[in-house]
Amino acid sequence: MSIVRLVDDVATYDDVSPLTAQQRFTRTFLQHRLSVISAAYLLLLPMVALFGEYFLVHDPIEVDLAHVLEGPSAEHLLGTDHLGRSTLSRLVVATGVALKAAALAVGIAIVLGAPLGLLSGYFGGWWDRTAMRIVEAIIALPGLLVAIAILAILGPSLTNAMIALGLAISTAFFRLMRGAAIEVKEELYIDAARVSGASTLRIVFRHVLPNVTGPLTVQTTLAFSQVLLAEAGLSFIGLGVQPPEASWGVMLSVAQNYIYQHPFMAVPPGIMIMLTVLAFNLFGDGLRDALARVDTSPPAPVRKTKTGRTSSTPNEGNRTSVLSIENLHVQFRQPAGEDLEVVTDVSFSVPAGRTVGLVGESGCGKSVTAMAIMGLLPDNGHASDGVIYFAGRELTSLSETALNQIRGEEIGMIFQGPMSSLNPAFTVKNQIAETICRHKGITWRDAEKRAIALLERVGIPDANARANDYPHQFSGGMAQRVMIAIALSCEPRLLIADEPTTALDVTIQGQVLDLLTSLQQERGMSILLITHDLGVVADMCDEAVVMYAGQVVEQGPVNDVLLEARHPYTAGLLASMPRNEVRSGKLPQIPGRVPPAWAWPAGCRFHPRCPHATERCKLPIDLQQPDPHHQVRCILAGKPPGGNH
Repeated sequence: MSIVRLVDDVATYDDVSPLTAQQRFTRTFLQHRLSVISAAYLLLLPMVALFGEYFLVHDPIEVDLAHVLEGPSAEHLLGTDHLGRSTLSRLVVATGVALKAAALAVGIAIVLGAPLGLLSGYFGGWWDRTAMRIVEAIIALPGLLVAIAILAILGPSLTNAMIALGLAISTAFFRLMRGAAIEVKEELYIDAARVSGASTLRIVFRHVLPNVTGPLTVQTTLAFSQVLLAEAGLSFIGLGVQPPEASWGVMLSVAQNYIYQHPFMAVPPGIMIMLTVLAFNLFGDGLRDALARVDTSPPAPVRKTKTGRTSSTPNEGNRTSVLSIENLHVQFRQPAGEDLEVVTDVSFSVPAGRTVGLVGESGCGKSVTAMAIMGLLPDNGHASDGVIYFAGRELTSLSETALNQIRGEEIGMIFQGPMSSLNPAFTVKNQIAETICRHKGITWRDAEKRAIALLERVGIPDANARANDYPHQFSGGMAQRVMIAIALSCEPRLLIADEPTTALDVTIQGQVLDLLTSLQQERGMSILLITHDLGVVADMCDEAVVMYAGQVVEQGPVNDVLLEARHPYTAGLLASMPRNEVRSGKLPQIPGRVPPAWAWPAGCRFHPRCPHATERCKLPIDLQQPDPHHQVRCILAGKPPGGNH
């Protein structure tokens, strides 16, 4: 029995019940006893505010001059104030006022700060720079001082005070969400969502937002404690709640006038402020730790079962190609100086139903070329020249909306790291179904059924159950199968596989590559395979394109390129491959490394590392065609530099 068969037909393990994210969150939070007590106290406060008044014996604003400045008694459990009003009744009413005020201010802060920060961090550019200058100007002044200045314009009242506080603390939410969005938008699963054709707003609010709700939740609890203190302070100095209405700040303000006659009068509101602020802070600490536990938990045990295994028209010569790239140049804008070119004059095509391997060392421009095809270059990157034809359409001139119609449906893409390409906030079934619904216009229920069928097709054991698992519950090989299912969910004409077997062991690599081959034969799609491994190219590809330092240095049918390598770089790659033969000494390797884009040498960019280099190699050279369909960027193109390989 083969190793692959042994791996696929694994004996069924005993069922192990993994902890869900909710269970891990609950277990971690319950370990913080002070946080649990604080949560119970904070749950009690709204109950007191909503229903406490129905059980009060005394009216909170009723004056009783016969019982002024009394201490705790059977009739007045917390005593009375200078007008004989019940301190307990006023404390209950003040609790409701404090919670309503805090909810109003924090709500304003979230509504103003969070969405703007999210959009600013995601889009960047001039919008982000302008917004940050405004926020920095506001932050330069203390929040309470800003609130007082606003109240001087609007006039003293609780509503005005909370509007002022909400505006002042919205900057904290803005900065938090901006920073989180900048970090999350660089994740591969955001590029994967763009590849699926999702609109920008959908990506921001469905894919970015759920992954920053943890920090947002913790910041909200801290904001509540900050607002409660600020509201009490504003009411204390007469800019918030106005007498005879009750609030903790007003009660403390009155108590200070009678501190020598009746010191206990300041104790109840003081304790309520202290306990409530402390409870919000402790509750926030518990939430922070519990959310961190959910984010960083190791993969849970999984159950294993048996399974079986409109625009320009392309040139005449490229009409049989699904993808045709002609003279592509990609540049990145620099803060100062000229744009930096990272891809130069790249041309190749992917015929219908064929596999083309794009090979080269890291830093040669392979992934940048793929991102240019998909329209996923970073904000400072752009195709400065050349054209990219896909099925008769020129992609570089299309709008983002038009590209969204192609990405996911007609072009699928598999990224290098499956664990970072899948959104950790959603189940795998949800992520596959979203792409299907986006492009096929079917119901969510039908999309989920198709998602499960796709998982079965790509070899996920017990797909019906595993479809409800989250990405962290899959091994690397299984996660890559999920990525393949997403990429193929709308039956694309072209699949771009960017290092699809990176970080997988040899056995799993073979399974993934075999799966891609069988799916290609089944669906008749074209594949652009980006890899470092010439062995994989020899195994899977019909044609090979070798890139070095942002240029294509050799391309042609895979047998011609690998058996009669005519560029010294290709020959060096082949010589450095481990082989199933006896060798003496060290494994050959190409001396030096790929130069960065800002240090490319003149002429042939490989000549500083080439054992055959001459002075002529320092002069510009174009692709030459010594044999039909075999192109080489080298003055030695007429003969193999290292012999036959």
